[in-house]
Amino acid sequence: MREAGAEYNPTIAETARVLQAIGEADCDIMYRYGIGQDFVSGELRQIVAERAPRQIAIPENELRLLLPLIERGMSHVDDISGEACAAVETLQLVLGSPSA
Repeated sequence: MREAGAEYNPTIAETARVLQAIGEADCDIMYRYGIGQDFVSGELRQIVAERAPRQIAIPENELRLLLPLIERGMSHVDDISGEACAAVETLQLVLGSPSA
């Protein structure tokens, strides 16, 4: 479990979920494919996708330096997701507000 899941950095609860999935695996799947690294990685991928986004703190001065670079980089990409555009707009609004 440690080796197969190292890149996902699972918590103890997440590790328990994978072990539970192994215990509840369909016998047909177990005999046909086995329970190996692919199974464990697949379960961890699903768990990671369910994780809430981390909240991190970045100093305002660093964000002010990065925002123009991000905007320039985005201008060179044709297919930008709405989520990415919304994130940049949020940064612009926060950094442009008087309390920032």
